[in-house]
Amino acid sequence: MFNLGFTHIILLGVIALIVVGPEQLPDLAKKLAHMLNDLRRAKDEILGPVTQMHNDTQKMIDEAKSKATQDIQQLLDLRHKLDEQIRAQQTATPPGNVSSGGTVPAASPATTGSPEVATNIKKDPDGQPG
Repeated sequence: MFNLGFTHIILLGVIALIVVGPEQLPDLAKKLAHMLNDLRRAKDEILGPVTQMHNDTQKMIDEAKSKATQDIQQLLDLRHKLDEQIRAQQTATPPGNVSSGGTVPAASPATTGSPEVATNIKKDPDGQPG
């Protein structure tokens, strides 16, 4: 606890024997032992709940890390599946028929051949639609 060697303890004992005297030294040793035991119990009473809270908090942190790791792995798996689906769709559709959004464009009203739609198209002075 105090990192005292055997020679230090002997030296402290000799000093205590000289200062206190041989008659009072056993009583002083008992009082010192009781005081150290009381301090040790008080330390355990204080550190017990703190240690328990620390362990509970560490457990919650570990569970949160584990859950976050699982969620990230699920997201990466989903991204991988979506990338595969996009690649499969791009290889299945001819390159000229895919718009920038990845969907096949709808037919324009001018190419459908419907007369009521074709009359609504405004033409520029040079004869081009719209």
